Amino acid sequence: MVSGTKGAWVAVVLLGAPAIVVWSLRALVGLTWLAELAIPWTPHAGVLALVAAAIAWPRQRWVAAALAVVGMLQVSVVGSRLGGRHPVADGAPTLSLAVLNVHADNRDVADVVDWLFTTNPDVVVLVELTPAFAQAAHTLHERWPFAAVAAKDGFWGTGIWSKQPLTDLGPVDGVRAWAVQLVDGPRIVAVHLMPPESARGVVARGEGVTALARYTARADVPTLVAGDLNLTPWSPHFRRLLAQGDLVDLGDGTGPAATWPSALGPLGIPIDHVLGTPGIGTVERVVGPDVGSDHRGLFTIVGY
Repeated sequence: MVSGTKGAWVAVVLLGAPAIVVWSLRALVGLTWLAELAIPWTPHAGVLALVAAAIAWPRQRWVAAALAVVGMLQVSVVGSRLGGRHPVADGAPTLSLAVLNVHADNRDVADVVDWLFTTNPDVVVLVELTPAFAQAAHTLHERWPFAAVAAKDGFWGTGIWSKQPLTDLGPVDGVRAWAVQLVDGPRIVAVHLMPPESARGVVARGEGVTALARYTARADVPTLVAGDLNLTPWSPHFRRLLAQGDLVDLGDGTGPAATWPSALGPLGIPIDHVLGTPGIGTVERVVGPDVGSDHRGLFTIVGY
């Protein structure tokens, strides 16, 4: 009995510790870049805390209650993804997009192309696009003949393909993003923000958020932002982007939609997004399969 009780408390400590660490680091946002690594995993830590609370309940109820409160608060950050979708007006035109960070080292071009041809979106947005990948995926032009491709070696290439004509608006100042204007549709901004892997990366991502928000806030046409933001919806920087950029999260009401890392499937975190200016709503959103990248793609239908 003693051994069993000791083992239970070890489990409580091990399961509850991540929630306490994440909770503590959230209070240090802006003071240490390590907080940026912890925030994306807030709901996961919350689930572990709830399991710890269940184990602790028959042994020490005040400990269980404290863990349950922390766990529920942390899990609740996904609330917007479980609520209502942004509505689409009756008779509004629709547009479908497939968005994917293909990963610079991905050699499974055929899997990516197969997914795109199967989902058959109106617009394709690929980030982390290298010249080699773009060349290997040349068949995209057969179905999406209009394109703005800025492939680069490394991690910062971008490509946008469309079934309808578009005007290439070029790069967006101050952020790794590329914009096009569909002739008969919204403006689309493909973006890839810096990952928070260092203090410098966090600063660069913050500067990118500021520049992107400045660009979309000035938009005088319906505008979509699509790509790898390296931000979860519960990040304060994500909320800042929405507020300052006059944007809505078109993932609201569609579930957590984890996209990274691909190997974790639905247990991962949502860092790839489609955002829109007010008035754009969500018809459908589906997370794609594993296609050789460390990200999973998003297929989204919006009404504008």
